[in-house]
Amino acid sequence: MGDAGAVWVGETGTGRGLYFDKLSPSVLNLTVSLEACSPPQDTVTVLLRSAVSPYAVVETKKVSLSGAGTASVVFTGAVNGVSYYIVVKHRNSVETWSKTGGEVFVNGILNYDFTTAASQALEIIWFSWEVITRFIPEM
Repeated sequence: MGDAGAVWVGETGTGRGLYFDKLSPSVLNLTVSLEACSPPQDTVTVLLRSAVSPYAVVETKKVSLSGAGTASVVFTGAVNGVSYYIVVKHRNSVETWSKTGGEVFVNGILNYDFTTAASQALEIIWFSWEVITRFIPEM
């Protein structure tokens, strides 16, 4: 029933699901652009989150970006064929998530470039309480 190098993906207690081998690490080849830094040579924290609510953190890595804004991030908890959100955090930038639906590792590799289009990032609209209350009619 699996080994220490495998992960169970399925319904707990039902016996329905699959074991996926995760002995080999997976590599995320990431490209970002940090508006606060030029060149974008800095450290960022990259989170791999489940693409299923409540979007649990699978793994977190802190990496150094090259002068071109690239990094290869090695994850040991990623499974091929499973959807993940890529989350990038930087000390001087807004936390950014990959686009809706998540991304999938294929043969242990995932290439993701946040710089090709605005649609590569999940659109999250933040409202302050002050802004919201301006549009709520008084009772």
